[in-house]
Amino acid sequence: MPGNKARLRRFIEVALFLFFFAGTVAVNLRCQTNEDNPAAGPECGSGHVTWDTKAQVCRDQANNRIVPSNCCGR
Repeated sequence: MPGNKARLRRFIEVALFLFFFAGTVAVNLRCQTNEDNPAAGPECGSGHVTWDTKAQVCRDQANNRIVPSNCCGR
């Protein structure tokens, strides 16, 4: 009998792990990565942008070029 209890316990542990793993995968697949990011578009250059407060323009940090202000969320 002790062997059966250990087997049952191990089965429950594996089942709970698989349930948790499947839930984690489902949540990650539902997450939207770039649609919420205004700098994700091709017109925004590298996507790493910053707002230049002195010049009041949005700049691409990779090459310091001016990109449309909507890339900085303005």
